[in-house]
Amino acid sequence: MELPVAPESYEPTTEALVRAVKRVEAILARVSAQESSLGGATVFVNPERAGVVWENFAADLRTSDEMDAQGVLDEVRSHYATMGVACCSLDAAGGDWQPGLAEAATGAGYRAVTCHVYLLKRHRPSKKVNESVQVIPARASYKEVGALFAGMARDEYGAEGGVAADMAQSMVDQLDEPRLELFLGRLDGGPVGVAGVTTLGQMGVVYPAYTGLSGRGQGVGPTLMTHTLDHCARALMGQVLLMRVEGCPSIGFYEGLGFERVGSYVKYVL
Repeated sequence: MELPVAPESYEPTTEALVRAVKRVEAILARVSAQESSLGGATVFVNPERAGVVWENFAADLRTSDEMDAQGVLDEVRSHYATMGVACCSLDAAGGDWQPGLAEAATGAGYRAVTCHVYLLKRHRPSKKVNESVQVIPARASYKEVGALFAGMARDEYGAEGGVAADMAQSMVDQLDEPRLELFLGRLDGGPVGVAGVTTLGQMGVVYPAYTGLSGRGQGVGPTLMTHTLDHCARALMGQVLLMRVEGCPSIGFYEGLGFERVGSYVKYVL
């Protein structure tokens, strides 16, 4: 499902900015998950990676005259059951949930997670850039990127064993999406972090910075985000967006760079 993004000729609405963030989630999911359209949702499934949440989720949930909220949820869960996996998260069409859908999700054991959308209003360059960090395209070193992603799966998502390996490979696979420009930071000859942006016309949605354990406290994140935002400027992007969940400890870092919250939406996750 391709959702429209507001053109550069006018200031996008909050709804358009939320749609852009959701669209990028779908774009990256399509790289390795199977997309299907149901009567009340668009679903993404990869049975071989059941534990990868961004490859097994339902988007664009909506009721209709033919299907009520419980019917929509039953249809989604039945589809995933036939594939032998669980639907890890549910996301509504637009920014708001239609009556009954949120209640049905809660009744099925899902919990609400608030996602905040941030817009870069005025870039404030970081003073913590480390000139010793080498920044290269992530596609130039798949092996090093894979090692970093394995650490991210453990550190950021608490994954272990096969699930961590699946998550890392899934993130490596996303590099096959040409609209994603990911940058790899290297320090003292080894990989220490990644950050980037997915391009949607004149919009960019940031792939948040991650710094591995060996690079923390050395300005890796600020350096990578400076490089990413410089790339956005060279590409003449009209809007640069970022999504962070409620309570994410990195929110202050991005606010310091000039990102301001412009909207929010709610997902339901298992």
